[in-house]
Amino acid sequence: MADKKQEENQAKETFRQLQHAVGWFAGIALFLSLCLAFVGWGKKIESGGVKVYQAIVLGAWTLGPPIWFWYEYIYRFRDAYPNADKDKLEAFKYQQDLSSKIWLAAVSVLLILYFWKDIGRP
Repeated sequence: MADKKQEENQAKETFRQLQHAVGWFAGIALFLSLCLAFVGWGKKIESGGVKVYQAIVLGAWTLGPPIWFWYEYIYRFRDAYPNADKDKLEAFKYQQDLSSKIWLAAVSVLLILYFWKDIGRP
């Protein structure tokens, strides 16, 4: 019984540390993605070069976070809290809801900063 409790506590600590690390990674990646906007500022998509990298970065930001939210809930949260009570589950869902709103804002801003010259042109 003590081993099971220790295993559960270890899973919770690992989950917390992973969330912390992913948060830092996402913050740094977003900062670097915003810096990339200034490298290609004012260039059209036909110019290639940096625009290709911007498209890749935008694609990663579009697909990466939703995949992470799914993985985090299905695998990490359930492993760390197999018998989560309603309050713990609601707190986690609230955290993911806030994170998804930040993600949507980040992708929108990157789209505009990266491709503002190409949006709405005939």
